[in-house]
Amino acid sequence: MFRLSIPSLRRSFCSAAAAAEKYEVVVGLEVHAQIGSRSKLFSGSSTQFASAANSQVSIFDAATPGTLPVPNRGCVIAAVKTARALRAQVNKHSVFERKHYFYADLPLGYQITQQQSPIASDGLLSFEIPKAKPNQKGKKHSFSRDQDDDKIASVRIERIQLEQDSGKSIHDLHPSKTLVDLNRAGCALMEIVTGPDMRSSAEAGAFVRSLQNILHFVGTSDADMEKGNLRVDANISIRLPGEGYGQRCEVKNLNSIRFLMKAIDHEVERQAGIIENGGVVLQETRGFDAAKGETYSLRSKESAWDYRFMPDPDLPSLIIDDVFIDSATSDMPELPLEARDRLMNEKGLNKTDASMLVSDPDSLAFFLALSEGRSAQIAANWVSGDVLGRLNASGLDWSTAPVSVEQVGSIIDLIAAKEISGKIGKDVLDVMFEGDARLAGDIAKEKGWKQISDASQLADLARKLVEKHAKETADYRAGKDRMLKFFVGQAMKATKGQANPSMMTEILKQALDDK
Repeated sequence: MFRLSIPSLRRSFCSAAAAAEKYEVVVGLEVHAQIGSRSKLFSGSSTQFASAANSQVSIFDAATPGTLPVPNRGCVIAAVKTARALRAQVNKHSVFERKHYFYADLPLGYQITQQQSPIASDGLLSFEIPKAKPNQKGKKHSFSRDQDDDKIASVRIERIQLEQDSGKSIHDLHPSKTLVDLNRAGCALMEIVTGPDMRSSAEAGAFVRSLQNILHFVGTSDADMEKGNLRVDANISIRLPGEGYGQRCEVKNLNSIRFLMKAIDHEVERQAGIIENGGVVLQETRGFDAAKGETYSLRSKESAWDYRFMPDPDLPSLIIDDVFIDSATSDMPELPLEARDRLMNEKGLNKTDASMLVSDPDSLAFFLALSEGRSAQIAANWVSGDVLGRLNASGLDWSTAPVSVEQVGSIIDLIAAKEISGKIGKDVLDVMFEGDARLAGDIAKEKGWKQISDASQLADLARKLVEKHAKETADYRAGKDRMLKFFVGQAMKATKGQANPSMMTEILKQALDDK
């Protein structure tokens, strides 16, 4: 019998504040983004999300002997577009390789990837880091450097490679067996590998958020982490300032930005605790337990030798010429930061509103159409506040939005013409969200919501109210100016909210002042 002496878990951690003060955090990311293609990278199988298990599997996906891969031209175009958006060099000669490892959800026994000769390399992504929030009681520090609203960070993109996704192992549907769904096997991924350039969890989170936005804008991936269409592996180490890189650990398969940031924070604390207690950080692959907010060991970190990389003999080198690159990028859209600056400079929007609109290409497109011939600020307020707020509350997105640009524009136009109030405009929008496809004028007319803006009609009402409420009139004329609000309230009550508020207020004031 023997006994292992295991150090206390509590003693193996360094406090967050102490780690942040003493050590520099070094983070590099490997981002796996599923390409928005209708078929897989090397087969014609569908990539439709949430289909029945194993309903989208070709004989090649299932590794049937004698089947051969056929590259998907659309996926190559997507990779070239992404490279251009990330300011990367498109390599005119790249090679598909086999990366060998054995899992039940990888039928071939290897993954087709581009480890040595990727399709693109040497890019750069510049992005803004949101201002750090003060530390809240009971919550860990983000290890963020001092930041302000305008802090710009730049992260090198070492390479972009095309590769296959694996299938999915399901462990909780059978008490004693692991089930395998190969629908995802062979789906096209872009692995986007960064340099070790990030120095906090906040920077890593901001990088992924910016990358998601760019991929969505150029249309190469929806980058939806909830659907598993974007997953992140984080390589994390710490070092004393001025020293070389420390031993890194890789945390695999992080499927939300929040989990990514929590995993980095926890891993920094763990590594700092080991070093502070005289230990050595081991190079290993770790997972993240979201419930506990902790990383845990999976296996020792493999080297390239373990994967036995070799050129795929079934696939020739991928040769791309300038004509292909120009054709692939001819319809490249404006990138988010460029679009934001244009909205600020040409439309006069503030940074907050412009940033909100460029966070999604569909929001931007809706705004641009809505603001044509109208106040840009008013259009921005309706899109970012009223329309987006209702979409989110209803669990909808722009593709399923029940309102059109024409409908929302009709609301803005009626308000500008003083035919309805802003409050009534929101009520009209609610009716539209319930499925009414009519324009605002028709809805407001049927509901009796149009404002009364006839000066003579409002003046007649004001005269009657002044005569009816003699005491309140006397109080106002005696110097109690607040009584004006009483009369406005009475006017709105009498007209069921249809009196034009600004006109009614001015006319009532004139009537009360006229002794």
